[in-house]
Amino acid sequence: MWLRVDRLLGEKAIAKDSTVGRRQFARLTEQRRREDLAREFKPVERGWCLGSEEFRQELLEAAGPPGATHYGTEWREAQEAKALGLLRQEMERLGWDEAALRQMGKGDQQKVRVAARL
Repeated sequence: MWLRVDRLLGEKAIAKDSTVGRRQFARLTEQRRREDLAREFKPVERGWCLGSEEFRQELLEAAGPPGATHYGTEWREAQEAKALGLLRQEMERLGWDEAALRQMGKGDQQKVRVAARL
């Protein structure tokens, strides 16, 4: 059977696929439909990604050049993520930490080269 009703009902702690069980499922479904879900769906309304930070980073890394479906905020965030990744690589290559980076002057030649690459 392609439809596993037992799994669906089991998710709602309904033990048996029966008239009573289906009525209980209908009641629970209607109850859920009437709930105020604004808070639950706020991240979807306000953002472009729903998932863990790791998943969001994966999407940002996979973002290609802007196209008709890319919007300003998402594109900018993807570019910032790529720039931060590049900066981390350069700092590691040069043996710098954040403190060392802050201590260097704006005109430091290595720092200028990293900035040009970014």
